[in-house]
Amino acid sequence: MTMKLKLILTLILALTASLHAANEIGFIEKFALAADRDKALTELAPGTEEFYFFHALHYQSTKNATKFFETMKAWRGQFHNSSGLRDIIENREALLGYDADPQRTQKWLRDKLNLQFNHQQEVRDKKPDLPTTLDQSRISRDVYLSMALQHDGLPGLSVLELERLVRDKTPLSTAQSRTLLSRLTQPDVTGLVEMIAEDLKRMDTPAFGKFPIQAKLLPEQLDKLVKLVPRLANEPNYVNARIAKLLPGADEDADYDPAVREAWLDRLWAYAKTLPPVFNSLKSSILYRRLEHDRQQGVYDAGRFLEYLKLPRQLQYIALRVREEMKNTPANWCDLNATFPEARLT
Repeated sequence: MTMKLKLILTLILALTASLHAANEIGFIEKFALAADRDKALTELAPGTEEFYFFHALHYQSTKNATKFFETMKAWRGQFHNSSGLRDIIENREALLGYDADPQRTQKWLRDKLNLQFNHQQEVRDKKPDLPTTLDQSRISRDVYLSMALQHDGLPGLSVLELERLVRDKTPLSTAQSRTLLSRLTQPDVTGLVEMIAEDLKRMDTPAFGKFPIQAKLLPEQLDKLVKLVPRLANEPNYVNARIAKLLPGADEDADYDPAVREAWLDRLWAYAKTLPPVFNSLKSSILYRRLEHDRQQGVYDAGRFLEYLKLPRQLQYIALRVREEMKNTPANWCDLNATFPEARLT
């Protein structure tokens, strides 16, 4: 018998045993359904916890007090430490005895649950002069907001309240504005673009992308933002965020669907061709992949190929005149090895 066959037989036997154990009726069900429970109890091994538990449960249910207390005494003698099964029986006994002795059950509950009733009425039979409503002048939104606005960290304000500050155009300090931007999680807030633009126009502003919410802006919000802050058009972080919004949808696959891939590359190029020369590497990467896509489809677009060749690159066959002109703008050379993971151009 091969090792593989032995392994298969072992797994089959183990599975069969597991199914048999899962389908076997446990003693608790036999006990519950037995017409003669005294007979069912004979199946238990004397001296075990299960033996004492089911015997005590049976005597308790049949109100055989003598047998019940004898069983509990023997159980405590056999197992001195606290027992979860014995606790169940003792709890049942205390609750079942409420009708006969309410005070005893109540005392047991107080001791068991460590209940304490130490409150005392200060003046008997006198109606307390205590407020029945909360003072709105101390707990209103305006009060809490005023307290939060005294600190740069805007403590105690939820994200929903921060969004409301944006919509209401609440005056904030620079530190408070940046605290707010760092905590926002969703871009669908009226006035958010204007707040980001205002912050980006400050002298000490961090680069675009400092706050995660900036990368979450929707395409139309990013387009609006660059109109308010034109310098962003030349910032790589902004461009990376914008091209990330051009990716195919979650239910589209550009690797296996030529139509999806072509539409995606068209979107990329429509945006990239408007960028300044400093992004020539990005343009080259997009055009190269579009030409490769065209070749796979049997298409050879001369105009697109010439557009690709026009992009300056540091190669020996580039005319000396062009290389001389590019000396003052080295950043505009195409880096043919550059990757752009935000646009899945790697």
